[in-house]
Amino acid sequence: MKTPPYQDIATLTANLSISPRTVDVWVKRGLLPPPVTRGTKRLWKWSQVEQYLDGAGNSGTADELQDIRNETRRQASGAR
Repeated sequence: MKTPPYQDIATLTANLSISPRTVDVWVKRGLLPPPVTRGTKRLWKWSQVEQYLDGAGNSGTADELQDIRNETRRQASGAR
């Protein structure tokens, strides 16, 4: 399945296996890019999200970014 270029909060949280609250926290911490707002809709450009998770374009430390990757993988695998 192809990842949509722009994602609303529901799609983004599903793709990252995180909650909407976690998205808000990560945006505030600079671990995810801020959304583009159109009316009341918040949208994230997936290519920017990937850049942030890969460590380019954000202020997160390498340890924070690795923690995000590990947690995302853990949640995606269904592990607890």
